[in-house]
Amino acid sequence: MSGPGDDHPARPGVPGRAGFVPSPLSAADRGRVNGALYLAFYLGSGVPAVVIGLPAFALPLAGAVTVLSAVTAVLVVGTIALPVVVDRRVTPPHCPAPEPVHR
Repeated sequence: MSGPGDDHPARPGVPGRAGFVPSPLSAADRGRVNGALYLAFYLGSGVPAVVIGLPAFALPLAGAVTVLSAVTAVLVVGTIALPVVVDRRVTPPHCPAPEPVHR
């Protein structure tokens, strides 16, 4: 099992998870990609704690989790139903709609 500071098996000599970043990138681009990955990972672990912690000031923790779960469920159902409700077929202006095939 590898941990922070261990070399990545795919790219020996590259410490930690930086071995997952493709090597054709320049050093500056690798730094940008690593920075974006770290930001995404820290936000992904920190934002949910803050989102659950703020309503927990006014509600018990179980109530805050229940409210957040209900809001998330409504958003998920709404997101799934959105393509059905908004039926937009996108045809680029330079491409006419195809002719129907008569058999």
